[in-house]
Amino acid sequence: MRGEHGYPIEAHQAFADIQPLQHDVLVIPGGPAAEALTDDKAAVRIAVWFIEQHRPNQEVANDGEIVTSRRPADLPAFMRELIKLAQRRRNATGR
Repeated sequence: MRGEHGYPIEAHQAFADIQPLQHDVLVIPGGPAAEALTDDKAAVRIAVWFIEQHRPNQEVANDGEIVTSRRPADLPAFMRELIKLAQRRRNATGR
């Protein structure tokens, strides 16, 4: 599979096989990909779990536990904030 700009994308695990508790953050792609994910019940289950557990959710606006990127130029800042959030989460849980 290739992304919008031709970069290869390889899935290492199906949504149905993902156990959310084993992950620190959820990154949701922007654009049509986010809408397409709403059709996958397993992907929705994962997103709902992260929201209900108040786990960090990332979209590709920094609002506490939600960090978003609106355009490619935002990606460096997005990744910095994502890493900070994941580190805070790991420090808080001792993982």
